[in-house]
Amino acid sequence: MNKTFATRFGLIALMFVSLFASTAFAAVQGPQYYQVFQSIDCTGTDHVSFTFNVPGGKTFLIRDVNVFMGSFDPSDTFGIFMYTDANSGIFAAPLQPVAAPFGFSVNWGVSQPVQLSASQTVKGTVRRTTSAPVTGCTAYVSLSGELL
Repeated sequence: MNKTFATRFGLIALMFVSLFASTAFAAVQGPQYYQVFQSIDCTGTDHVSFTFNVPGGKTFLIRDVNVFMGSFDPSDTFGIFMYTDANSGIFAAPLQPVAAPFGFSVNWGVSQPVQLSASQTVKGTVRRTTSAPVTGCTAYVSLSGELL
């Protein structure tokens, strides 16, 4: 009887210690997934700037850049230039034609894995190569990665 009680008491004590340890270590946070997004109106202009602010005291490790742009001008082509904290990291790329139903007659995009780090801001510009006024143009910029 004492042996059974001791075994059960030992198992119950082990379960509580295990539960306490897993709860205590859950409070220690590692990197967390982080994503920012902006929809930018580029109607009537050839370029538009954007800024993403990094939460205070954190570092944003950017793993993916996704940009999609669309307009109604069939001669349009698009590109992106982006930089982090005082030009410590730079990304520039032309966008490629995509067959996406954004509601525009011309749709371009880029989805690129990157290795950039920012502790304050990420700034950039999306650009149309044609400067003629266009009746509709929108850019969608999304950055994702880890917040440390």
